[in-house]
Amino acid sequence: RPDGERTRDDRALAERADAAARAYVAEHAIPAAHVTILRGETVVLQRGYGARDASGRAPDASSIFPVGSISKQFTAAAILSLADAGKLRLDAPVGEYLPEWFADEPALRVSHLLTQTSGLADFLWLDGYKQLGEDATTTIAAYVALGAAEPRRFPPGTRWAYSNTNYKALALIAERVSGRPFTDVLVERVLRPAGIEGIAPCHSLGAAGFVPGVAADGTPRPLDASAAAYAGDGGLCANAAALTQWVRRVLASKDPEYSRLRHSTRLADGTQVPYGYGISSRKFLGRAMVWHGGNVDSHSSMIAYLPEEDLSLVILTARGYLWPTELMPALIGAAAPAPASATAA
Repeated sequence: RPDGERTRDDRALAERADAAARAYVAEHAIPAAHVTILRGETVVLQRGYGARDASGRAPDASSIFPVGSISKQFTAAAILSLADAGKLRLDAPVGEYLPEWFADEPALRVSHLLTQTSGLADFLWLDGYKQLGEDATTTIAAYVALGAAEPRRFPPGTRWAYSNTNYKALALIAERVSGRPFTDVLVERVLRPAGIEGIAPCHSLGAAGFVPGVAADGTPRPLDASAAAYAGDGGLCANAAALTQWVRRVLASKDPEYSRLRHSTRLADGTQVPYGYGISSRKFLGRAMVWHGGNVDSHSSMIAYLPEEDLSLVILTARGYLWPTELMPALIGAAAPAPASATAA
């Protein structure tokens, strides 16, 4: 398409997306948010909303937000790096690395943890989770133990079900095979080699190191005292500039080292599941999209790449348990879906 036509379209997209973001922030009483849209390497929209701190200044591309489960793809990248180095095998039984819980489950493989096909219960919704989070001395192993004690939901590889226990177990495996704390593994194996600044474990920054947020009910909500509560499955903080680089390098990449993170999963019966290693790949409003969202206590986020349009998106908000997909129609230039009827199943 002619450059002038593309420029006009992008300008219209930016205006529509900006208006939608302003309305979204107002409707949900979000104290701070930031939205980035790129077409290729060209910035279509990069704007902050609300106030990032007491100064009243809006967040910018360098403002740090907790990103919740977006962290999982970084954990997956660390595990793949350790596998490349011969420190572990993706097809090895999990019990080889975590025998105290899984020694008698030879069918459960490391790859099942990565692809969310293990059958392990999600510790996040179990009794005892909150008490663990309130104790700063709680270890990663305590969360794995909580999830591992529950009955398996299905045999490994036969179904897909999201579980934070999978990625907590991966963090513990990374520590054991490397002999290093998981945060060090992330830095040494993923963040530093990628050359992307602006991503770090939230607990290493302290509460003053990122944009404060509020819980779903509007009250202030700090992160749990236990840093282990977030290790592996949701512990990273990042700014929009860094996440945009990550989207271009990984979600939009043809480089096999990074693109393997988003390859879809095949179940034992041959069914294809649109989930790779911490990254989803599925259509949204008729458009192909590679994406992942995150919710962590008082922040919600989303990163996405639309290959057909070469659009990269980063949405960061300082309010817990919102669904940034509400913004997506305006951000990708699509019509919003009609609301389902109240009587629809």
